[in-house]
Amino acid sequence: MNILFFVHTMISIISLNWTVFTSDKGGFSVLAPGDLVYVVNEIPTSSGEIAFHNYSYRAQDTTEQVFLYSVTHYTLPISALHPDSVVVAADLFDETLNTISERIRGEVLYTQEEKWQDFPARISRVKYNDGQYSLKNKMILANDQIYLIEVFSSYDSGAEFKIRKFINSFNLLE
Repeated sequence: MNILFFVHTMISIISLNWTVFTSDKGGFSVLAPGDLVYVVNEIPTSSGEIAFHNYSYRAQDTTEQVFLYSVTHYTLPISALHPDSVVVAADLFDETLNTISERIRGEVLYTQEEKWQDFPARISRVKYNDGQYSLKNKMILANDQIYLIEVFSSYDSGAEFKIRKFINSFNLLE
């Protein structure tokens, strides 16, 4: 039985024809199943307008378990910067996760602090639509940028390989 699982896993890996997407302006690269579409939105805040840069790929096949891959980044306002980046990161991550879960009317299943290339990061999962769908994301505070790497999928363990592949392939450019 284990050999059958191994063969199935290897076929799944080989059949994923992903390519490296690089954003020089965003300063990152990530493996993606297709071309990421770039959109920038100006959002008014108490600190002034902030430009949210979003790169996303939406699956064309409606039966696909993972249907949206996304990387969003924005520059923190000067007023948000604090010498203790761990405190700033925790507050920003809390606020971001609360906003996301309220927007999709979801329930946070878990959230875990971690370090990513010496930067504060947090990985989280939110289930929504009566548990039918899931959002897994990683938030990273790197210098004056917040990066939000997100994957939306049906709530199915079979999608986890693609979710991890996208999130774990994220890299900052030097």
